[in-house]
Amino acid sequence: MRQHIRAIPPLRLWLALLAIIGLVAACNLGVPENAPIAITEQPTNTPGLAATRTLLPNAIPTSQAVATTTTIPFPTRISVFPTAQVVLPPVNALPTATSMPLSIVILSPLPGNVVAGNVQILGSAIHPQFLQYRLEFGPDPNPNNLWFPITGIVQTPVLNNILGIWNTNTGGSSDGFYQVRLRVFLRDGSQQTTVVNNIKIQNRNPTPVPSNTPSIDRPIAAFTQDFTSGTAPLVVRFFNQSQGNISSYFWNFGNGNTSAELNPIQTFTQPGVYNVSLLVRGPGGEANVTRQISVTSLNAPTAAFVPDKISGVAPLTVNFVNQSTGTITGYKWDFGNGQESPTVNPSNTFTTVG
Repeated sequence: MRQHIRAIPPLRLWLALLAIIGLVAACNLGVPENAPIAITEQPTNTPGLAATRTLLPNAIPTSQAVATTTTIPFPTRISVFPTAQVVLPPVNALPTATSMPLSIVILSPLPGNVVAGNVQILGSAIHPQFLQYRLEFGPDPNPNNLWFPITGIVQTPVLNNILGIWNTNTGGSSDGFYQVRLRVFLRDGSQQTTVVNNIKIQNRNPTPVPSNTPSIDRPIAAFTQDFTSGTAPLVVRFFNQSQGNISSYFWNFGNGNTSAELNPIQTFTQPGVYNVSLLVRGPGGEANVTRQISVTSLNAPTAAFVPDKISGVAPLTVNFVNQSTGTITGYKWDFGNGQESPTVNPSNTFTTVG
């Protein structure tokens, strides 16, 4: 039996395909809008179908795609912290550092006291430049300036307390009148002293009744100056800081000049080291203090000389011609043979071969 295959015209084939597509679209439009959608837990693969990618309208082809990065801003937290307010206390001037008091004085024994045995020396040895002090005693009067130690060197300042113990009952201090000196050494190399005189030691005779301490205190001598060193001519102003009942002042500037003024002014015209002392007197006694002034020349002198002979037969007399220059206050020649001279142009005889 022969079968005949009838050809379907192309136009009818296209119309049939369009009818099928319309039927499928009508079925999809019939689904309710809120109908539940079944969601599978695991993705399913449709067998036999490969995944396809559909380009959206106006999409850029893959070969022409440009990678862009979209930055999603994070929320910004703006924290406004309160401004710290620091309230400082009112600025007041700091207190000025109180300098060490200046007190160099012997409070006991006093002039006119009679002592025996071991005697406590009371007083103060304190100064802003304090280094050490020493107690000494000597005869009264003391024309040869002889002083003997009461204590060794003491390196601790004392204020209104015991300075040392004076053993008056020794072979070196027979009964009689003596004076006690307190000598304070300062860090700048100078010294300050105070002296109590007219103290009677009486150990060999029967012990007397202790004398009464005068009701009037002995004065305290003290002073400062605006310069302690400088070049000549040096003008120095002295400021009296003495205390107590004082009836007179006596200044000795160590350069041959003296003064009885309260606050004198002195000009030191020559280089040298000058010991300036102040002696104060009052109804309770007297006290003194000494300080040093160092005066230098603007230019140091230059030493030079020429001898009239440099060799010869002993005994050889040589005349020396001084050719030193500058500001000169003194000369000291040393001839090397045990002889010295302070003259300007000396001569010396060398009797020994050498």
